[in-house]
Amino acid sequence: MVLESAKSRYTYSANLLGYRDAIAGGAERVALVGMGCMASATGAMQSRKAGKIARRLSLTIGLLCSKHFDDSIFEELFEKQYAIRRSDIVKMNIKGVFQIWTRDGNFHEAPLKEAHAYTRERCTRCLDFAAAHADISTGGIGASGDWTLVIVRTDLGRELMSALVEHGLVETRPGDDVPGAVTLLHKLAQLSRKRWPETASPGPRRIPLKVN
Repeated sequence: MVLESAKSRYTYSANLLGYRDAIAGGAERVALVGMGCMASATGAMQSRKAGKIARRLSLTIGLLCSKHFDDSIFEELFEKQYAIRRSDIVKMNIKGVFQIWTRDGNFHEAPLKEAHAYTRERCTRCLDFAAAHADISTGGIGASGDWTLVIVRTDLGRELMSALVEHGLVETRPGDDVPGAVTLLHKLAQLSRKRWPETASPGPRRIPLKVN
């Protein structure tokens, strides 16, 4: 079930709302996969010792994210201009252009500049491109489409990555092999943090980046 849902659609999904259903289904520990806006919730709860809820949210995997798009992008852009129906989309990616895979096996590209008009307004005030409160932050940043950049932020995240490598489930290489991606990561993370209001509480300190 987890692998079947491991696809991307660049529109907002309130994943934290699934917490109640997971607990009602008997889950004692819950892993959250989400963008910085979601990962910051679990990090804030844990830093403030928010009891049972924080303990049950035992693993957070954050996705690098600069913006989401309003749902109208599917009908007004993809379907109207490119004849791609929302129900036919199985995967999306952004690599300088909007990449779309459909159920019939076809691949489509749309200029990214056409999508900017559909940016969710709240995303223009996002403070956390790099999901700094997650145990592991990850995203397809940089020129290579065959690798995913992974930032290990906590001891739990390091234990998980070590176990995945030990069991041969993932292949790794040093972040130094992709200096351009690491530089871009830092640049986008710093740009998003500049949006933090001067009058706002600083909140929990960010965990320093550790690039693997």
